[in-house]
Amino acid sequence: MNAKEEQDILIKIFEIDQSRISNIDSTKFIIKGWSVTIATAICGFVLQDKDERVIFLVIGIVTTVFLSILDCIYRYTQLLHVNRAIGIENYLQQYLPLELEKQQTNKPENSATQRQSNLYRGILLANYAGLGRKSIRNYKTIILFHGAIIILLLGGLIAICNR
Repeated sequence: MNAKEEQDILIKIFEIDQSRISNIDSTKFIIKGWSVTIATAICGFVLQDKDERVIFLVIGIVTTVFLSILDCIYRYTQLLHVNRAIGIENYLQQYLPLELEKQQTNKPENSATQRQSNLYRGILLANYAGLGRKSIRNYKTIILFHGAIIILLLGGLIAICNR
């Protein structure tokens, strides 16, 4: 396999990783939405049913813990894709000066060549600015988001048990 074929394969893997990173973001948003929905429903049941309040709150806490673990698993999977994409980006940067020089001297022959040149330029210029390497590795948002819901439900549980 020559260097050009290797670059093309790596670029394709890079594009796939970018798509997966974006899809995982969507899934994580859905998980957070379910956490809020379940916590809200549990609070509604607690206000309506006076006999089974403790059971509903315990179910809400367990469900929120489960969803937070699921959110962490998705974050970890996303990190794997980000790290691989960063590795591909770092590897391809050795070819960027040559590719950009070719682009300046020769006009691209077709749309595939143009797309590849744009990807090289995007790798060089973007450096994951929109993704935020530091923020993607940060699990604090998961802990704060789901922790707040758990604290709310625990507060309700404590209030009911103290009556």
